Amino acid sequence: MKRDCDTLDDLLIAWHQWAKGYQYVGDIASSPMFNQAKSPRGWDAVQDIVDHEIDAPRMVAVNFHIFELPSVQCTAIQINARNLATGKAVWNSARLPADVEQRQIILRDARNALQARLMGACIL
Repeated sequence: MKRDCDTLDDLLIAWHQWAKGYQYVGDIASSPMFNQAKSPRGWDAVQDIVDHEIDAPRMVAVNFHIFELPSVQCTAIQINARNLATGKAVWNSARLPADVEQRQIILRDARNALQARLMGACIL
């Protein structure tokens, strides 16, 4: 049985879609009465709500592991996820080396490190 995110590419696409969504971060001025309130999801089907509630903790864990990587590898993973999600290989970052071969080496090392972390945490 294949889950939606069985491969690293599928997981990165799902993570990118999740990460670009709005996330509320409370501050000192936020009201304690409403800081745990969720937005209404009346436009979502029941299955969409269930899928979101199941996938959210997994995406939080993936997010944690991505941001635990060294900063250059983290940037490489973020750019790779964006390219995978859009289906285009046009996104790049000034934080990465200009040399294509060096960028590919960094991305390969980052993907290997992330895959090992996710497999160790039983996420992938």
